[in-house]
Formats: sequence, structure tokens, C-alpha cells
Amino acid sequence: MDVTPLAPAASKPVVFGVYRDGDNNLDAEQARNVTDFIKTTARNPLLKVVAEDTTALPRSPFGLGDLRTESSVIQSGSQHVVRVTRPEDMSDRATLAAFVRRALEAKAGDPAFARADVWLDLVDHGGGDGGGLEADSSGGFMSIEDIGGAIADGRAAFRRAHPGGDDNISGVVANQCLMASLGFADVLSRSGVRYLAASPDT
Repeated sequence: MDVTPLAPAASKPVVFGVYRDGDNNLDAEQARNVTDFIKTTARNPLLKVVAEDTTALPRSPFGLGDLRTESSVIQSGSQHVVRVTRPEDMSDRATLAAFVRRALEAKAGDPAFARADVWLDLVDHGGGDGGGLEADSSGGFMSIEDIGGAIADGRAAFRRAHPGGDDNISGVVANQCLMASLGFADVLSRSGVRYLAASPDT
């Protein structure tokens, strides 16, 4: 038996795309899925976070209840809000597709992350094979087929804008209830996603 110790694997840069739908009763409870990355990126220079956060939580100059979508980049211990718009419908396939393209462009446009893996973090309600990403304002709830389709659409849009660019999505973290299902994993695999990290419960 060979008992030669194994050297630890070298760390690799990661671009982490956080897609958080706070247009419902989970807004305050799940806000840390964005803000905790400020501390995490301060400790890990190989992590770059791209966030799209639809929220009604107070942040100057907005008060409690002012629903809007904040797009930001979190890196080296700082969050830079790059755009604030009227609330996006986070349950809409086109909105998620545009975010997937943005996450891929965050990698392509930064030489320090040119070899990074790209992961997507979906933060909201989940309903297993029934879907997830619930938006109270529109009454929408995205099916798993549309979630997978949005990822494929975003990759295709990126390829059209950047011929020959790396459009790989390594994995999806489903910060949603009940999303550790074979059905969801199958849909993601057909969209080119290799890994799913999710919970079978809450």
C-alpha cells in the first residue's frame, strides 16, 4: 500500500454569481447570502462575487419597502453597487438568462479570473421539481425547465457576444427548499451544468 502523502490541490479562482429574489417573505432572512460575501472575499482573493439582488430592505437612500434590483460586484472585502433599477422580475427566464451572461462576462473581462470556475447561487423559495424563484409582484414562479433554459440562453448570448469565449457553468448552488432532486439535476445537466449543490429539505 502506498502511503505517500498527497499534496493539497492548488486553489483556483472562482466567480460566484448570486441571484437573489427578495420579492417575497424571505427578503430579510436571506439577505446574508449577499452580505456575508463581503467578509469572505476579504479573506479569499481568489473569489469574485457578482450579485443581482432584488430587495426591499433599507439601504441609503432607500427606505424599508422600496423594492428595487441592485447589481453589485463583491471583491477584496468591498461591495460595489454598479446599478440600481426598478425591480426586475426574478421569476422570468429572460432575467435569469441576462444574469448568467453577466456572470460569464465578469470572468471574461478580468484577466485575474480568466481561468476561474463559474458557479451560480439561486437564492429564494424552491418547490423541488415544481420549480423555484418566486416573485410576489408578478405572481411568477419559474419552472425547473425554464431555470435550465435560462442558463442555456445566457450561455448562448455570451457566445454570440464573445465568439470562442469560455461559457462553462461549473455548478449551481440552489439556496432553495427541496431542490436536491434528480429532475432538477437532469435539467441542469442538459444545460451544460456539471454540479448541483442543494438540500432535499429546507
